[in-house]
Amino acid sequence: MNEATRGEKRGRGARSPERDEDLRASKAPALVSIVVGLALAGRSIACPASVSVSLSATLLTARVALSLSLSVWGCLYLVVRSRRGPERLRAWITGDARSVSLLAWSAALSSANVLAGAGPAVFVAGAAYAAAIGWDRMGRFAVLAISGFALVALAAFVSPLVGPEPFRPADLLVAAAATAAAVAVAWTVRSFVAPGRERLRSLERENRQLWDLSFRDSLTGLYNRRFVQETGRILLSRSRRYHERLHVFMLDIDHFKRVNDQISHAVGDLVLKGIAQEIEGSLRASDSVARYGGEEFLAYVVQAETEVAQFIADRIRVAIASRKFESVPWPVTVSIGVASARAGDDLEELIDRADRYLYASKRGGRNRVTGF
Repeated sequence: MNEATRGEKRGRGARSPERDEDLRASKAPALVSIVVGLALAGRSIACPASVSVSLSATLLTARVALSLSLSVWGCLYLVVRSRRGPERLRAWITGDARSVSLLAWSAALSSANVLAGAGPAVFVAGAAYAAAIGWDRMGRFAVLAISGFALVALAAFVSPLVGPEPFRPADLLVAAAATAAAVAVAWTVRSFVAPGRERLRSLERENRQLWDLSFRDSLTGLYNRRFVQETGRILLSRSRRYHERLHVFMLDIDHFKRVNDQISHAVGDLVLKGIAQEIEGSLRASDSVARYGGEEFLAYVVQAETEVAQFIADRIRVAIASRKFESVPWPVTVSIGVASARAGDDLEELIDRADRYLYASKRGGRNRVTGF
């Protein structure tokens, strides 16, 4: 397997679980935004303003443009979710700017609706959604929400001057209720929901760390011997139940003691890390490998015919023999023993047979594969 493929596999393993959390959320907000934006645009066209012809055209254009901007936002969100969007766009779509944009959009559209003789109901939904995502800076959010209310209130006072509709106190009540509800929602999320979510994330991180301590080798990053025992029993049981082929590879670095004794243990650690990378890079995604102890590694190869297992074992052997370690003046190779699961095998017998095949490879001259 080439270096690009190995780098891709290592990159996938190193990706943070918290990274781009908003991007891993459901597509529902984007789809709802697209549909709602189109519906609001249709409503604006179906319910024209009761004002002069010139002002009516202006208000209609503003209402339709503002409505369609929500649909555009939904489309941009889908683009960002596909990871093709630029970083600046991603920050705007998923960060604090999203809350500010939603508040500004809902206040502007509500004001245009009030001037056209419709109600400011859009401000209720926009302010509530902005509150749910804009709780981080509570003071700033409250100022923005009140500013939105002021804009809608100004439109309510101006509306009798531009059209035949009288001043409607209900518009002010709706906008005020939306503002108060938005601030209350933001405060509730910040005080109760967010701390609980952070505690849950912290618990998940701690659980992952504990899992790594239990099942990961600290030097190579591979699984450890405990993982071999736990997973091996599951894989062996599965192979019996579903009649799947299971192979155990036992690998040992040839003359590894010579590296430690004649060069240094630090170089020996680098060799172990390099060998681990080559083994992991040569296996399939469905296979697994662990550091079994010292310079020994064990791999489980599942759902593979004998010929495929032979090919994978040889690929590992060749990849390691071809790798150059700058601090080691001689080629570093591995001997491999491969045991295929048989009827009636338990895990200890299967691993022991792979170990015997490994020592057969050692006796046969090293840097070879024996077994099956």
